[in-house]
Amino acid sequence: MSKKLNDLFGFGDKPDDFDMSDVGGEGSTEKPAPPNRALKSDKWGDRQGDSLWDNALLRMQLEGQGIDEHTGRHLLADFFGSLFERKPELNESCVDTARHEYVTELFDSPDFKALRAGTAGRRLQSEIAIGDLLEGYLKWLDDRKGDDAADGKPTEPKHWSEMPEPEKSDGEKAMENKASAVAAIGASVEKAADEVDRCEESMRAVGMGAGGPGEELSAEELAKQFRAVRDNHGLRKILELAGAFRRVAQARQKTKLFKGIGPSEDFKLGGIEELDEVLDEELALMLNPKTKADFLQRLSNEELLCLDSVIKEPAGRGPILVTVDESSSMISKDNILRAKALALALAWVADHQGRWCGLIAYSGDTGERLLSLPPGRWPSLELHKWLSEFIGGGSDIDVPVRELPRMYDQIGAPVGKTDVVMITDAICDVPDEDCEAFKRWKEKASVKATAIVVGQRGGSLEDVCDTVHYVPAGIDVTDQAICDVFEI
Repeated sequence: MSKKLNDLFGFGDKPDDFDMSDVGGEGSTEKPAPPNRALKSDKWGDRQGDSLWDNALLRMQLEGQGIDEHTGRHLLADFFGSLFERKPELNESCVDTARHEYVTELFDSPDFKALRAGTAGRRLQSEIAIGDLLEGYLKWLDDRKGDDAADGKPTEPKHWSEMPEPEKSDGEKAMENKASAVAAIGASVEKAADEVDRCEESMRAVGMGAGGPGEELSAEELAKQFRAVRDNHGLRKILELAGAFRRVAQARQKTKLFKGIGPSEDFKLGGIEELDEVLDEELALMLNPKTKADFLQRLSNEELLCLDSVIKEPAGRGPILVTVDESSSMISKDNILRAKALALALAWVADHQGRWCGLIAYSGDTGERLLSLPPGRWPSLELHKWLSEFIGGGSDIDVPVRELPRMYDQIGAPVGKTDVVMITDAICDVPDEDCEAFKRWKEKASVKATAIVVGQRGGSLEDVCDTVHYVPAGIDVTDQAICDVFEI
């Protein structure tokens, strides 16, 4: 525009500092504000943050660090998305630069990638892990704020020895932040992985999870059950022991098949999902450097030889009944916890064989609790309750020799060849007439009775049972007697 026109319209001369980027429209180079989320998100992802903010424990963690609701909701959505989403994607930037920096390092962590293998697409596992990840992030954030405060204007030194270190460059500060983030991520991911593993083991122990006999539960119910396990030391111990017992049971069932005792010797091909069923001969190839590569290749291609675990015992095999002595003396040395873990492992054997199982808790003249576990249809909530409760009390006969025929009918055991396993620490003194009645019932109902006695004397049990195993040192997964019971 000419100077004459400028003067005519009163525009005057263009100032020296005039910048077209200050003007909107096509010529504008103004950048949009960075997003609130470190991850690319949609409305569903944002709602997860809103839902998690309602979790009082998570909210207290955030508010304790002075994080407001708006920031907290986005932060929770980012951490949940990083765990749950199948293919989470990072934004180029985020309004919270510290969070974006941390999540970027999180995605680069090999341990976090391994953790995601157990959380992606799985809500319960993601919600369990998020607390530990959040704890690590908040600690890192707090340390970072402390470092920033320490970088302020130093006080005047009074002596040469108090002279401050030279101020760090931006590059040095960035490297320190990166190193501290990596350390915080490593510790929090390890803790989260442990929690997720506990959850998985707890679910498997009571038949929940993919392919398990437990009933389907909502994510909320699953979370409630996991918290119940986490907060109950006794129940947690039972499920941990049951996992160890079950692994022994799996091995003994394999041995049983090879001995020709089982119903079939059918095999199938499998890979990572069937590792528990891979033949020992195949696993041995992993230990030989010359055959290791071939093993890994066939593992990847799902070409390893496995026992067909879906094969069930033929029709006609009857139920397995497990009675657990819940008298007060069983509290000693965790005997009751180990007894219940063993009972749970035997229930797994029953389901593996397609057999019905009944769990009976009994304390002489004090009380009893009965639970039915049909194959493939375990009532998981009731099973948790059965494992958690304890009767106490007791008498001279803490094994239901007199009561078992009545309990057999009451619990709804199906007709067929029956295995009864009695677990007790008592020296039972059963009257002769009761012993004779029990033996008549055994013959009529086709019962094979086995007793596991925590001690060195079983009293009348030697008369009424087909086999009595003594475990003076307590019920232990390495005891040969316990291993033999798993070949039931």
